Amino acid sequence: MTVSLRPRKSSAKPLSPDPIQIWVQTRPLDNFQLGNVGLIKIDIQGGEIEAFKGMRETIKASPKAKVIVEWSPPHLKSAGHSAGELPALLSDLGLGCMIALDDFEETQWSADQMLSAFKSDQTGRKYCNILAQRA
Repeated sequence: MTVSLRPRKSSAKPLSPDPIQIWVQTRPLDNFQLGNVGLIKIDIQGGEIEAFKGMRETIKASPKAKVIVEWSPPHLKSAGHSAGELPALLSDLGLGCMIALDDFEETQWSADQMLSAFKSDQTGRKYCNILAQRA
């Protein structure tokens, strides 16, 4: 997997305006055979889809698992995914009971409501966290 790192926006002048690409070796979480887990927290700047694909068996073996995942359409887009893919994949994995926690507006939304809010966001910077579990 190749990761692109961009300098953060700040008042300091960045060392380079170009992203730095670094090759990172990854392994599916399922390779670790963790068995039944209670909590999974993911915030990997667009790599969430691939991470969940690599933990299908772990989630299957964890009927009471709670998942907290950052849902950031700009990061997903940079990784080649649409905003709607993340809640769809969570649902496919059996984690269909979802609440989107919008820290900016301090509200809770359904995944469909949040997806609609993303589509109407003019800044393109809106994101939230999803809390998901089995129904």
